[in-house]
Amino acid sequence: MRWGSKHIRQTFIDFFNKQHDHVIIPSSSIIPKKSDGTYFVNAGMNQFKSIFLGHPATHRRVVNSQKCVRIGGKHNDLDDVGSDLCHHTFFEMLGSWSFGDYFKKEACAMAWELLTSVYRIPPSRLYVTYFGGDQQLRLQPDHQSRDIWRDIGVKDDHLLPCGMADNFWDMGDTGPCGPCTEIHYDHTNVPPDQAIKLVNSGSNLVTELWNLVFMQYNRESNGALNALPEQHVDTGMGLERLTALLQNKKSNYDTDLFLPIIKHIEKYSRAAGYKGQCGSATDTSHQAGLDRAYRVISDHVRTITICLAEGLLPGNDDLQQKLRMLMHRAFNAASDLKSPPGLLSNLIPSVIESLGEAYPELQHYPQHFQDIVNAAEENYRQKITNGRHCFQRALQKYGSVKRLTGDQVWEIHVGRFGDSVSLDLIADLATELHIQVDEEAVIVKMTEKKERDAQGRIYTEKTVIPSSIELILKHMGVPITDDSYKYLYQSENGVYEISSIRSNVLQLVKDNSLCESVEGGERCDVILDKTQFYSEAGGQVSDKGTIKTGTGVIEVEDVQTVAGYVVHRCFVSSGVIRVGDLCTLHINQDYRFGCMCNHTATHVLNYCLNEVLGDVKQQGSKITPTKLSFDFTCSGNLTLKALQKIEDIVADIIKNGQKVLRREMMYSDAITLSHVRYLNNEMYPSTVYVVSFEHNASGDRSEVTSVELCGGTHVHNTRDIQDLVITSVSGAQAATKNLTAVTGLTAKQAMINATRVKDQIVQLESDIGNDEVVSDILLNLETNIERCFTDLVLPKVKREQLKTRFDKVKVKIHQKRNKDEKNDLYQKVKNILDTTNGPFVLDFMQFRVKEIVQVLDSIPDKKPIILFNVEKKIGTCICYVPQDYQLHGLVADKWLNSMACKVRNSQCFSSRYNSDTKTVFLMTGSLDIDTVDQCRTVAQLHFQQWASTQHTMTNT
Repeated sequence: MRWGSKHIRQTFIDFFNKQHDHVIIPSSSIIPKKSDGTYFVNAGMNQFKSIFLGHPATHRRVVNSQKCVRIGGKHNDLDDVGSDLCHHTFFEMLGSWSFGDYFKKEACAMAWELLTSVYRIPPSRLYVTYFGGDQQLRLQPDHQSRDIWRDIGVKDDHLLPCGMADNFWDMGDTGPCGPCTEIHYDHTNVPPDQAIKLVNSGSNLVTELWNLVFMQYNRESNGALNALPEQHVDTGMGLERLTALLQNKKSNYDTDLFLPIIKHIEKYSRAAGYKGQCGSATDTSHQAGLDRAYRVISDHVRTITICLAEGLLPGNDDLQQKLRMLMHRAFNAASDLKSPPGLLSNLIPSVIESLGEAYPELQHYPQHFQDIVNAAEENYRQKITNGRHCFQRALQKYGSVKRLTGDQVWEIHVGRFGDSVSLDLIADLATELHIQVDEEAVIVKMTEKKERDAQGRIYTEKTVIPSSIELILKHMGVPITDDSYKYLYQSENGVYEISSIRSNVLQLVKDNSLCESVEGGERCDVILDKTQFYSEAGGQVSDKGTIKTGTGVIEVEDVQTVAGYVVHRCFVSSGVIRVGDLCTLHINQDYRFGCMCNHTATHVLNYCLNEVLGDVKQQGSKITPTKLSFDFTCSGNLTLKALQKIEDIVADIIKNGQKVLRREMMYSDAITLSHVRYLNNEMYPSTVYVVSFEHNASGDRSEVTSVELCGGTHVHNTRDIQDLVITSVSGAQAATKNLTAVTGLTAKQAMINATRVKDQIVQLESDIGNDEVVSDILLNLETNIERCFTDLVLPKVKREQLKTRFDKVKVKIHQKRNKDEKNDLYQKVKNILDTTNGPFVLDFMQFRVKEIVQVLDSIPDKKPIILFNVEKKIGTCICYVPQDYQLHGLVADKWLNSMACKVRNSQCFSSRYNSDTKTVFLMTGSLDIDTVDQCRTVAQLHFQQWASTQHTMTNT
C-alpha cells in the first residue's frame, strides 16, 4: 500500500475519532498566548495546559494534528536544519489526549494497534522504553507501563527502562510533566540484543517514533513535583518521521512532504540536482553544501508560509524577528544555489498544496503571502548591499581588528556608519573576513535595549497583592468582587451620569499584610464586596475617584483585578478606614468618560484600518482619558493617503451615530460571529462580552459594522465621540505599526491648531514677497511656526501636509536671507575698497569663503585685497588679485605664500569656488592680531618689490 502524507495524517485522526470516540480539535495557533512566553508553540499540549493544571475540560478525549515551530527556547532545532536529514523548524505533531478519562493501559493499547494493525509496522522492528525512576527525586520506576507492554505482547528484549532525560517529559522549567513511554523504530533489523543498545543512543539507526506522556505532576518553580488534580494522557508522533518510515525513506526530505518543494527548487534555480548528501555549514564538499541549501530552503519555506497564514509578519520584535531571520537564512541558502530572485515566493503554492487541506488558513491569501516574501527579499538584498558598505566604513575607522567589541558591533547595528545593520548580518560579514565577535557583550547590549524598550511598552504587569494574600483571602472565604456595576451608567444627548453606589469594606492590605484599619496619610489596598470602579484591563486604564466612609476619605489611585478580587489601590487622605465599614463610591466621571470615548474610538479605528488596509491584526492598545494608542500589524506601508481615507471613514461612523451594544456570550459562540475581531494571543474566559456597532442602513434594516470581544467601558453611541484625529504614526513602514489618536474636544482643538499653523504659513508666504520685510523678521516667524509643530497637538495628515508646505517656504526664506547677506557683504567689501587709501587692501572681516569669492568676483574695478577672518581659533585668510594686476605679474598664490612663514600651522590652497590660483588663494592657520601685523609687513614688502619691478620695466 502506498502511504501518502495526507492519507497518513487522516488515518491517524480517523483511528482515534471513529474507533475510539476522540473529538477532533483544530490545531491551535503557533503564536503563544500572552501568558505562555515569547516562543512559538512547539508541542501539541500547549493549548491544553490549563486542563492539566485543573481547569475543566470541554471534551474528555481529543485528537488533532498540531502545527509546531521550534525556533528558540528549550526546544530549538534551527541550527540542525539542513545539516541532517530529520530536523525541521516546522513539523506536525499527531496527537491524542485523555483528560481524566483513560490512562496508561488504554493509551498503550491504542498506540500499538494503530502502528501494527493499521499502519502495519512489524512489531519486531519496534522497541519500547519506560521510565526507570529517579532516586534523587524519589520517583519510583514506572513498572505499571512495563507490565502493560508485556501484556500487549512486547518481549523483554524489546523493553528498556530509561532515566529522566529520555523518559520524563516536561515543557520547561515549570508546568505539567510526567513519566513517558516511547516507541522506537529499528531501521537496521539486526538482532534485538544489538538493536536495543542503539535506543536513545543518538543513532539514526533506531529512532523515536511515538511518545506517550502520562501527566501526573506539576513542576513548581522550586523544582518540587506536585500531583495534578487528575491524571491525563498526552501522546505525540511527528508526521514527518512517520511518513518517512511508511514511505520507506531514510530521510524526511525524500518524502512527499518535501520532495515536491525540492523538485521545484531544482527547476527554478537550475542548480545541480538534490542528492541527499549530508554536511555541516562549513562542509567543503560542493554537493553537500548544495544539498544543505536545498534542505534549508524546503524546510524554511514551510515554516514561513505557516507563520504568514497566522498573520505574523517579518519585523523587529520577538516572533517577528525570528520570522525575518528565517527568511534571511532561506534567501542566503538560495544565493548558495545561485538562484535568481523570487525562488522562495514561488515555492509557496507547493507548500499550500501539501498542507492546505489540513490547515485551510493557508489557502486564504496565497498571493498576499508571495507579495510579502518578495518584498522581504528585495529589502534583504538591499540591506545586504548597504550593510557591506557600512561594515567596510566601520572597519576603516577601527583599523585592522581581529575581534569586534560589543560597543563596536552595536555602533554598526544602530547605524553609526550609515544604515542600521542587523546583528545576524554583522556576524555573517565578520565570519567572511575571519573577524571574531564578542557575542557575550552583544547579548548584554541587547538585554539593555530590551529593558529600555520594556519601559515604554503598552502592556506592563503590576504587582498588586502577593499570592500568599490571595490564598488567605480564598481560605477565609472572602467572596470575589462583584464589579458588574461598572457598566451601569446612563446617557442623554451625549451627557453621561454614573451614580454612586454603596459598598462594604471586606479587607484591607497594607505593606503586603492584612490589617484591620488604616490611618490618614497611609497607602493601602482595599477590597470591597462590590464596586463600580473599572480595573485596568484590555488596554484601558483604571478609574480614579474617592471612597467615603463615616470616618474617612480615600483617594483611589489605581484599580487592578487579581484572582477575581478587585483591588483598589488607595491613599487615605483623611480620617481612618476600617474593615467592615459601609462606604460610598464616587467615580471621577470626566476621567471615565474620556476613557469610554477613547475605547469606543479604538474599536472604530480598528474597523476602519481593516476596511482600508485589509489585513490588519491588532497587537495591543493603551486607552487613557486624553488619548488612545493602537498597535497592529499589516504588510503594507501606512501612507498619508491611507490615513486620510481611514479618518474619513471614522468621521462617517461618528457622524452617522451608530449604536454601541454590549452583550454577554459564551466564548466558543462569540468567536464564530461573522467578522468578529479578537486577539489571538489573549487569554479569554469562558464567558465574554461582545461589543458591536449597529446602524440603520435602509428602512428598518440594521447593519453591524465593528464586532469585538471586549470587557471595556464604552459610550452608547459613536456620535458621543464627537471627533477623532490621528496625531502620530510610528513604524509606518515596519511590520508592527502604532497609531496615536485623540477624540472629542482635544480632536477639535487639534484641527483648530492646524488651521492656525496654516494661516501663519500663508502669512509667511506673503511676507517673503514683500521687500520691506527683512529676513530677520522672517526667521523669527519661521521659529514661531517650528515651535507650533513641536508644542501643538496636530492631525498627522495635516501636520505632514503643512510640514511639506512649510519646508518649501523655509527654502525661500533662506534664499532671501542669503541674498540679503550677500548684498550686505557686497556693500561692506565695496566700502572697504572705496575708503582704503593705498594700492591694496588688507583688513579684518568675518566671511564664508564661498560668499566672499562670489562678491569679489562681482565687484568691478577693484584693487588687490587681503582679508583675515580671525573669528575662530584657526583663522582664514583670502588673497584676491584682479586680472589687470595678474597681467603685470602680481599673483595671489605667490603673494599669500610669502606671508605663510609668519603663520603657525599654516596651510595654503586654492578655492573650489574659483580655482584660478593667480586670482584667489587661501590660507588657514593660527591667526591673531600680532600675526596679522607681521603678515601686513610681509605683504607690503612683497607688493613694493612687485611695484618696483613694474617701475623698472616701465623705465626700460
